[in-house]
Amino acid sequence: MLTTKVVSNKKPPLLSDSESGGSTSQNSNKDLLGKVASSYIKKNAICYLDTSTTVQYMCKYIKEKSTIYSNSIDIIEQLKDNATLDLHLLGGKLNPVNRYFFGSETLTILDNIRFDIAFLGAASITEDGFYTFENEDAAIKHLIAKNSTLTCVLADSGKFLLQPAYKFGKLSDVDIVLTTKMPPKAIVTALAKANCSLFWDFNDKVKGENIL
Repeated sequence: MLTTKVVSNKKPPLLSDSESGGSTSQNSNKDLLGKVASSYIKKNAICYLDTSTTVQYMCKYIKEKSTIYSNSIDIIEQLKDNATLDLHLLGGKLNPVNRYFFGSETLTILDNIRFDIAFLGAASITEDGFYTFENEDAAIKHLIAKNSTLTCVLADSGKFLLQPAYKFGKLSDVDIVLTTKMPPKAIVTALAKANCSLFWDFNDKVKGENIL
């Protein structure tokens, strides 16, 4: 069984024992985040998957028929053989190192799309918001969060209280944070005040308010 600890009342989707994949020895922490995050995707949803190595772990677990937009070459490459998906790779100027498109062309396309749910990575989560390392990436993330009914940030436990240069959103701009262990108390408190749900320790069989 999975155990979920919750700040606020937005519960994650139910995962069965077979879906949870067994013990943590069989799944990396990021792999588990990807599995849990993918279960938020509902049939016929219009979704956005961010250019993030953590978000990439969702790709092999997406099962529902849905429309997926991304500016990440790697995301689309991993999803291309999934016949249930309608895939859209956003154009723009290419970042050849991180393999994603950005710039005014990308932002213009995104400004005309309303997403049911978006999945974003973050270089850091602090008490005042979400950060990334590149200004161009921050501009895209900010617009995506603005244009999504539900925004979910995936971040491993090492991403708290760092200070990259570029802020892409306040804590209140995001609905859900999925991470791999309990964040520092200051972050937990700040997320609760911002009405942003927080989930962690999905394999903890002892503690947690909700047993899945």
